[in-house]
Amino acid sequence: MGEDDIVLLESFIEDAYEKLGVPGVAVTVVENGKTVFAKGFGTREYEKDLPITEKTLFQIGSVSKMFTGYLASEAVRQGKMQWDTPISTYLPEFVTGSEEFTNTVTLKQALSMSSGFPRKDFYWLLEHRTPEEGLARMATVSPVAAPGEQFMYSNQMIASGGYAVARSFTQEGSLLEAWRNTMQEQVFDKLDMQDTTFDLAEVETSEHAIPTESQLSYDLMVMPIACDGSVTQYEPAGGIWTNMNDIGKFMIEAISNSSSEHTVRWEPVIALGDGRTSYGITSMIQYAGVPFIYHDGGICGFQSRMALIPNYRLGFSIMTNSGLGASAVETISQMLIDIIFKTSNASGYLDLYTEYLETSKAQAQQFVNNDVELTPDAAWLQALVGKYHDDDMGDIEISIEDGSGVFDAGEWKSKFGIYKDSTERYAILMDPPFKGLTFEIIKSGEGDVSELVIYEEQVLISYQYHLKKID
Repeated sequence: MGEDDIVLLESFIEDAYEKLGVPGVAVTVVENGKTVFAKGFGTREYEKDLPITEKTLFQIGSVSKMFTGYLASEAVRQGKMQWDTPISTYLPEFVTGSEEFTNTVTLKQALSMSSGFPRKDFYWLLEHRTPEEGLARMATVSPVAAPGEQFMYSNQMIASGGYAVARSFTQEGSLLEAWRNTMQEQVFDKLDMQDTTFDLAEVETSEHAIPTESQLSYDLMVMPIACDGSVTQYEPAGGIWTNMNDIGKFMIEAISNSSSEHTVRWEPVIALGDGRTSYGITSMIQYAGVPFIYHDGGICGFQSRMALIPNYRLGFSIMTNSGLGASAVETISQMLIDIIFKTSNASGYLDLYTEYLETSKAQAQQFVNNDVELTPDAAWLQALVGKYHDDDMGDIEISIEDGSGVFDAGEWKSKFGIYKDSTERYAILMDPPFKGLTFEIIKSGEGDVSELVIYEEQVLISYQYHLKKID
């Protein structure tokens, strides 16, 4: 990147993050073995003047998967395991609803979204648990496709593969301890990534970005970093906090490491079905004359991307502290692609996403104003008050604050409204981290509320969670 490219990039980012309503952005570019650009824009906390520096930590969500893949490559390179090793060989806690699948699914299948094992997210997003508890809940799920038959995004399988890799290095401690210690020793320490961590307590005492989310009305609100605590049970799939300084070191290593055990991650394993994208080992792969290797990450209050172009010895990362930051990530990414490949698409992307944001805000506010009753009949609402339980989802409590119902999951809570046209049968959460989540209110023959039902739709499969009223 030349000086003119940097001037163009900075000007574009300044325009983009402001138009797209993102509090802050951190962009890092590496080329030919060194960091050539690392700059923060905006603020690390919404509505405060707190500049983003190279030390500011961001939660990168599923971009963490690329680190997990790198660690797996190291396990193979060091002879700890092979890509075709069943992960249950190292991880006895791994049990699914299919005994055959449990005993045979391999490390490569687990880390390439090709295993046929589906997502089941609500039992871990709505209740913060240990890795052992998270793995135990996988026993209620079976594969829905044969390995290699269909792309099937599964955080649980990435995490299971990651924990198996950790156990190939050490049998000491809990799964969380084994995972964190192995990643620290084999990756973070070796690459001198001094600030990168999984530990929320460490983040709290470090310079970090504050997550920002939107309510159902699109009004922004600051979130506690504890809202990302649910990922603890599946950390290999999305648990890393890092900064511009450290992620640059990782990208340089990932691009320059040419050993076959590492470059195999960039070979397509399963097609996504869009005709241009495949998934390798913990990486998305597109071709624009040369391989474009990337992964996006989205978690409470953060959106991010890491992209590597090995043929150009170049990589970049974009990190934002906004749950609405995906448009900014995509737009800034396109500007970097324009600079690298001498194209001119970014301005069109920015116009498109700016218009989309404005339209979405208007539609959301119209929906909230016209279709949702925030303060329903007090007697009807009082009948909902109480505690509810589902074995997968855990415990929640319904209470009333300022005339509105409150759905309290323990780790987080949200006000909810009633769909006006549903005869008070369906309610919708208004606040993050799960704004828009709808639940059905079931009454007994006597008219008393007996349970709440939450539906989760995934590819080829759906789940129902029945929260029975217990008090």
